[in-house]
Parts: sequence; structure tokens; C-alpha cells
Amino acid sequence: MAYLGREPQYGLFEVQTLSPNGTAQQFNLDFPISTAASVLVVKTGVVQKPGTDYDITAGGSAITFSVAPANAVSLFLVYLGKQFLVPDVVDGSITRDKLSQSLKRSFVGQWFSISSSTTVVAGGNYMVNTSGGAVTITLPSTPSLGDTIKIVDATGTFGTNNLTLSPGSEKIKGISGNQTFVTNDLAVTLVYYNNTRGWVFAENHGIL
Repeated sequence: MAYLGREPQYGLFEVQTLSPNGTAQQFNLDFPISTAASVLVVKTGVVQKPGTDYDITAGGSAITFSVAPANAVSLFLVYLGKQFLVPDVVDGSITRDKLSQSLKRSFVGQWFSISSSTTVVAGGNYMVNTSGGAVTITLPSTPSLGDTIKIVDATGTFGTNNLTLSPGSEKIKGISGNQTFVTNDLAVTLVYYNNTRGWVFAENHGIL
């Protein structure tokens, strides 16, 4: 069947049947809602009026009727809009493995300022201060194709206090083991290729 405009979409509306006893006015809801208009209430075949015949109480978790429904009367409600609860996400709790591969590759990281030995993350950009002493940067242990890391000699002191890159079990330009930078004002962008070449240089401003 053809439609002019957007085709109708059908969803699932939750239904909850209540069991009145003739005295209770408040009933717990299966799903929390924000307003009385978010639920359709039907008693003995008659639609009840929101805000008059009933209201939502207990912070959205209960329905309270203005008059207690009679014992064993037919009473049910249809949720027209359930509250969508999103849990709080703790800082640092989402790992890169939870992201899609496309997000890993296209992620543009923020800039970090570091002055001590640090394990870096893919996508990060690092301003490195070695004015107080040598610094070792440990590269990610499980890199993926296209992972990128940018490193800049922020204080122009790599020649005095060297920067060392530790690739762990990976390689840098096909070479295993640590690599040391000894050139002042160096700026380099590393991109991960594979376990044979490891991290390669996409950009290299300075001489290694």
C-alpha cells in the first residue's frame, strides 16, 4: 500500500491490569511515567480523565485515584509514553573496545599536557614537557589499524631530557624495543599499521 509522506510506524504499548479492592486509591505502576497524560486509564469501559479521576504520584511510580475503585471492577491502563531511564555513566568506564571500528579510526582526541611517564591512548594528542627530566611514553597495548597518536615537544627540551617511546609488544617502523627522541622541538604523528611495521610516522617535524 502506498502512502503520501511518511509511512505509518507501529509500536508496542504496554498494558497493566489493576486489582482494586474497594478501599485502595493508590497502585504501583509497572513503569515510571512523568505525567497523568502519559497513561490511558479505562474503568469498566469508561476512559478516565487525567488530573481529575486520577493523578500520578510517588515521583511517577504510582497512580492515585480521586475515589477508590470498587472491588473487582475492571480497571486497566495503557502506557502512552514510558519514561526512558538512562543510567549515569562513570567517568572512564567506556573503553575503546566498546566503540565501533569506524569510531576508533575517526576519533579526534583532545590535547593532554604531560610531564611524567605515561601510558597514552589512541586518538590522543600530547604536549610533552621534559624540562624537569626524561619522560617515557608507553604506547597502547592492543592498537588497531589507523589508530593515531600525536606527540609534540612542548618545551623544546627533548635534546636535553630525552623522550622515550615504549611500544610494548608492538614495533615502531618495524623495529622492536624502545625508541628515543633526542631532537628539540620535535613533533611527530604515529599511526598504527600492523604487527610487522607497528607504528609508522604520518608526520615528522624534526630529525630522529
